Amino acid sequence: LLSSPEALTRAFAVLLVGHVAHKYPLHQTEGMVNLALLRMREAVESDNRTFLQATIPILPVVAVTFPKSGIKNSVSVAEQAVELLTMIRCESDSEGGGSTLDSIVEETFDKVMNKVLLLQGVATRG
Repeated sequence: LLSSPEALTRAFAVLLVGHVAHKYPLHQTEGMVNLALLRMREAVESDNRTFLQATIPILPVVAVTFPKSGIKNSVSVAEQAVELLTMIRCESDSEGGGSTLDSIVEETFDKVMNKVLLLQGVATRG
């Protein structure tokens, strides 16, 4: 599904992988999460906003599932999620910003940071 030529199918696959990985946080599902993040990076590069709007909300789920481990150049999934959100934000800023995508990115970035920091004991619930 992650290799489908149809963007809607790939978006569904990214969401599915995120939820399955959260339920079953195994090395194999972590590999699938890394592939899903790759598909999201490709969507940023091709400016596929519809795909990104559908898939960005899964980032806090995968970030909290794998906050300290990852495959891509030994970068954790949580760090990859932040990197991806930063890439999207930079692309959006260069195009003028102010879109629905911007608000989704901001909301998701806050969730990723809060959940991962809470998990690591750096922050406390307020």
